[in-house]
Amino acid sequence: MEHIHKNTRVFFLIFSVTLLVALHRILTGSWVPTSSDTTFVFQNLILMIVLGSLLIESKFTKPADALVNSIAVTITLLSVRSPLRFIAWDANLAFALVVFLFSIISIVFGESDESSKTIKKKVARFAYGFSTFFGRSNLIFSVTFLLSIFSFYSSQQGDFLVLLCFWAFIVVAQPIGILSAIQRFFTLLKKESFLEGGKILSVTLPGFFKYEPYKDIQVKIGDLVILKQSETKLSVITDSYRLNEKLLTQAVAITTIPDNEWKGVSLQKDKIYHVGSTDNLIKVVGTNRITERISSFVGVVIENSTIGEIVFKVTSNLNLEEGNILEAEINGQQVLFQVVNGKTDTELLTSDLRTGIVKGVAQQVGIWNSDKVCFEKYGWVPPIHTPLFLIDKSYKVEYKLKNSELIVGYIPNTNFPIIATIDTLITHHTAILGITGSGKTEMAFTLIQKMIDSKAKVFCVDFTGDYMDEFESFNPQRLAIPSDKATELNEKLLAVETGEFGAKKESAELEKYKSVLIPEIKKMVEEFIGSDNYLGILELSEIANTSATIAITEFYLNQIFAYARQHRNRGQNFCIVLEEAHTVIPESQTMGVQDKHSKATISKISQIALQGRKYNVGLLVIAQRTANVTKTVLNQCNSIIVFNSYDKTGFDFLENYVGAGMISAIPNLKRLQTMVVGRGFKAGRPLIMEIPEKAKFTDKAN
Repeated sequence: MEHIHKNTRVFFLIFSVTLLVALHRILTGSWVPTSSDTTFVFQNLILMIVLGSLLIESKFTKPADALVNSIAVTITLLSVRSPLRFIAWDANLAFALVVFLFSIISIVFGESDESSKTIKKKVARFAYGFSTFFGRSNLIFSVTFLLSIFSFYSSQQGDFLVLLCFWAFIVVAQPIGILSAIQRFFTLLKKESFLEGGKILSVTLPGFFKYEPYKDIQVKIGDLVILKQSETKLSVITDSYRLNEKLLTQAVAITTIPDNEWKGVSLQKDKIYHVGSTDNLIKVVGTNRITERISSFVGVVIENSTIGEIVFKVTSNLNLEEGNILEAEINGQQVLFQVVNGKTDTELLTSDLRTGIVKGVAQQVGIWNSDKVCFEKYGWVPPIHTPLFLIDKSYKVEYKLKNSELIVGYIPNTNFPIIATIDTLITHHTAILGITGSGKTEMAFTLIQKMIDSKAKVFCVDFTGDYMDEFESFNPQRLAIPSDKATELNEKLLAVETGEFGAKKESAELEKYKSVLIPEIKKMVEEFIGSDNYLGILELSEIANTSATIAITEFYLNQIFAYARQHRNRGQNFCIVLEEAHTVIPESQTMGVQDKHSKATISKISQIALQGRKYNVGLLVIAQRTANVTKTVLNQCNSIIVFNSYDKTGFDFLENYVGAGMISAIPNLKRLQTMVVGRGFKAGRPLIMEIPEKAKFTDKAN
């Protein structure tokens, strides 16, 4: 229900008085009051109802109003010449005196303090509630009036019904919307305006205030209000609750309306105006940045926020998700935060009143620098009650890529790109981690394609059998020894492990076999490096998880590393892709790899990881669980791409990269959503992003 302006009330008052005079003429034959009990009582009481409800208590009833009303009723009852003719005259008088008494108590003790629990304040609180409820003009005068017409007009059925209908019309005119209809009619005839919305109780910085809405205003969370002070502050209601029969409302300022954009009537300083919906606001400011900003309002910053991580209270109905970007204005800077978690909680409104709320947690992303195409950290925490706004794809983002840069994805539901520097991903090692089906392979294929485009020699150790088919259009070179040789190598390795007396004979046979096999591998590797092909694939799907798997991988990697070391001045980049890395470089005592030779081989591969970047040799490690991959290699990965995972050991490892605040987001990542961090990305800090789903590469230009 909208607030009724005083001009509308005065108009209705004049109309009601005119109607009352007309009724008096019809019923008594006189234009002016007579001295009879009947006319004196109903005329005075009707005027009291009209004056009380329309002017004196137009907003809400105060104890002082109840005091005046009880005195007026008492005087009226005492003026009755024949109390015996007045039904329940004694009870009516007692009722008025009780209201009078509680009004006095409420005024003397003062209005109740929300947080106080003393006996005095409890009495004051009860007295306040009793006097303001039963002392309302519509109630206390109506009781006396109805008893009077039953006393003096019950035998005159026609007059009785007329007076009863007139009373009903006055009492229900506002609730049923008659006054609102009159006001809307007048509003159409003049410039758009908003009505005063309530009594200010407190104003705290920045932009947070509490007020008591007038009784004929219906408010709800999310409604817009305007607080006129030195500036015109547009605010949104964040809380509304009842305390001791009073409706209390909290609101926070979300933006300032410039004077040159305000097209409504002039607003009075230190007044609150109830706007309601955005449609109502558009009538006075039009559709512009202000109204667009309102539609993206999410909530406000609350306590326990830090520079790197804010906690916020959700006060809108927008659909929030993990990964969304929120914007806060801090000292004139537009600082961005990414949602990483959410939870339900309760909020203390008073000492004994709590309400349920939804809290969100967001990590600072920083300030977007379009020239550097990256986010820059902001060095301070947003003030409490700072409004937050949702950034979506309507927010334009400007950037320009360099030749060595690649957009690997976008922050969810935005145009902010996540940009990778492909040379850095190669030379400083990269790890892609996540459960099966989460999107690891799509990301790996995207990076491999860009590496090939940058003329890096990419060597893939593939246990899945997918790479030859996926990159068919790139004419990949198959780098593999015959399966029978791989099987024979595995048998000789096993013989060394199980041989007696130090297995000297078996070791000699193994070394002899290696002396023939390794030159073949060396020739194969050098032919690949010298060719026009940039993608070589070593398929090991038939001998996965055996000692030969690790040994053969080591032979190939040693030859690539040896070549890169001898020809380091040529500037050729090499990237070694380890698909299903837990099979090639497992952690000790995992995946069945326990023999001494295999452990020594893993140590050699780890050494390549430690020294490879000096010779332009990088690793792209792809694994499901970090727990099963040797940490010697993972710790050398300067760029991490994490998909959905539930591995506790992995979380402990990743916390060193992404921080404790971001870890909670990893189990909730959707398919093709990932978290990226490290030198290879121009993000500046850990970020959640979405990657496109890749179809099979059928063209090198894709």
